[in-house]
Amino acid sequence: MDEDNIKFFSNIQIVRNVKKYPFVASMSEDEKKELTQSVIKVVSDAGYKCQLLERPVLMANRDYFNILYGFMMKDDYPVLHITGNKVLPADIYVIMCRDDHLTFRVCLSRSQHFDEVYRETAKVVECIGESLPYQADLRYGYLSPSLERAGLGITLSSMIHGIGLKVIADERFVSQMKERGYRMDKLMMNDKEISFIRIASERQYGLSEDELISEFSAGIGTFIDMENRELIKFYNKNKQRFDDKILRSFGILKFSKSLTFNEAFNMLDDILTGLRLRILEYSTAKLPKVTVCDLMLSIFDGVIAAQHFGKCDDIAECRAEIIKTYLKKVRES
Repeated sequence: MDEDNIKFFSNIQIVRNVKKYPFVASMSEDEKKELTQSVIKVVSDAGYKCQLLERPVLMANRDYFNILYGFMMKDDYPVLHITGNKVLPADIYVIMCRDDHLTFRVCLSRSQHFDEVYRETAKVVECIGESLPYQADLRYGYLSPSLERAGLGITLSSMIHGIGLKVIADERFVSQMKERGYRMDKLMMNDKEISFIRIASERQYGLSEDELISEFSAGIGTFIDMENRELIKFYNKNKQRFDDKILRSFGILKFSKSLTFNEAFNMLDDILTGLRLRILEYSTAKLPKVTVCDLMLSIFDGVIAAQHFGKCDDIAECRAEIIKTYLKKVRES
């Protein structure tokens, strides 16, 4: 099965606290402002293109899928968006004055690999650290107000389409994975469980950041192999139910004129499953550049409003049209 139809997206998060500042809860507003201005100056002086984002801009940017991932915070924190030729192959978001002072967050596409994106992110992290020294260091780890976040200060995670994994993710299996350094989170959307699992790194001691990246990348490959096997097993036991649900969703999406986000996302989940199981297939020999995962990320209200500004009056109607256009490339196998 094509890995692009399994991996939704991945994330690198690096947290640091700056030596001369207390933890955020004890920082004054002046200290927060001073830290923010210092970080912007360091990054700009190093030749990176950066801008301080307002919340609506962040939600309309490529970071929009963090709404689904549960990353958008209730409180307002300054967010620095770093882009440009020096930051490749992904954009970096620095959330400042949040718990550990600086949270570097990078979201990877399915074609990107942790190691190449980490190398570029680490350059920005080191660049800031040279002017604003961090508490502790790479060898001994980083301090944090949350004990579970002490240690390396880096977390890796991947969100994958995990119907097969969900079937076997009982308490014993989850516990075994935790012992091996992986946390498995079932994800909810509007109080309803969805067919995606977030797998995050749990190890923070006994290895370097580079070693963690190599280990986690290999682990995700193992999870994907496991997911493929378990999905096929589950499908073979429930073939009629699967076929009916997938083809019903395919028919509804092909002819709908208006779709809410929830119903569209859930039915696209079925389309994704259908493509993975070869119940559906692309009508051309070459896989379209945009995958169903990309399509699912593009149908959020905020994304449609940002990308189709002035072109559609009704977001639900626009969503239905976007999906119908895509499904012209898909047919029943």
